[in-house]
Amino acid sequence: MELLRFILTAFLQFILLPLVTALPRPLDTRDDEVFAPKVMIISMWSPEAAVWHERLPDSNLGNLSSITVHAPGLSMLFPCATCTEDGSICHVTIGEGEINSAASVMALMLSPKFDFRHTYFLIAGIAGVNPKYGTLGSVAIARYSVQVALQYEIDIRSLPPGWPTGYISYGRDQPHQQPFITYGTEVFELNAQLQDAAYGLASKAQLEDANGPKEYRALYRRMGETYKSASQPPSVIKCDTATSDVYYSGSNFDRPPPDYTDLDHLTAAKQNGFSIAIANIFNAGIEIVKGVIEDWDTTFKDGIRAENYIGDIFGSLGGEPDFGFGSLTHGERIAPDSKSSELANREMDRRRILTQKSMRKI
Repeated sequence: MELLRFILTAFLQFILLPLVTALPRPLDTRDDEVFAPKVMIISMWSPEAAVWHERLPDSNLGNLSSITVHAPGLSMLFPCATCTEDGSICHVTIGEGEINSAASVMALMLSPKFDFRHTYFLIAGIAGVNPKYGTLGSVAIARYSVQVALQYEIDIRSLPPGWPTGYISYGRDQPHQQPFITYGTEVFELNAQLQDAAYGLASKAQLEDANGPKEYRALYRRMGETYKSASQPPSVIKCDTATSDVYYSGSNFDRPPPDYTDLDHLTAAKQNGFSIAIANIFNAGIEIVKGVIEDWDTTFKDGIRAENYIGDIFGSLGGEPDFGFGSLTHGERIAPDSKSSELANREMDRRRILTQKSMRKI
């Protein structure tokens, strides 16, 4: 989902909103126009989307429901994108689950209705948070996106003695080892300088809080200094993000406080953060959007030049990854019109070499 040259990712770790107001009906359809937004806001489902449509008009940046843009291939639940009157800000809801999200984003990128060559993407959604590093209602700006579920898994009831987990990296035979088999999407590194810019803009936000989340955060104080962040008020932080269709707690703390079982924490505990969750998606996100729009000519028009590697584990955008096994492309950017299977052959050769050091399954 991390796309093109200019990519802005803001994963906001929040609670779910239980009731969602229906999105306003778009006022205009322009089937023949090509839109080149400065910012494309991406939501995964209705609660994340509604706050943008409801509150953006108060920012004086326009009404996201002004124009509807049909793009074949988007989610059947969210079949169109919407834009402000001048087309500078657009929004799309791509659906939940990795398959739905990926299919919708590909449809969006291939749509002739859009020109994204100079667009910043703001992916703003709810996510769980480790109480060692953040708290309810906090806003996290990611540098690395990690697809964590690409692993073998042994049922916990069948684990060998002493094994801490049933997860085993591809091509390996023990837990906690780096994989020898890669699919290319395991890790994506984003523009660190753009992350800094987004962090600076989001840090201007006044984040909301409430008594319910405060009370639940306080339960973590007994866990000592290591969990100090859990009991603090919401803040803007830098971190990395993980994605998977299998997860434990998708909008709250990812592990319970003392005296709570994992099941109670997941299904029964009331962390009471849903209202500040949706509020802070907008509170932080709008500062980023404002910054891009207002400083377009002076800062953002020509992009934020990265000083770090940007791209996936294969090096498909060019350059040398600082993680994994090095560039599969010899540092070259993949040509969009490539007709060769040479890269597939290189990947299989690499698997054969690496798996000689471990299990033979490739």
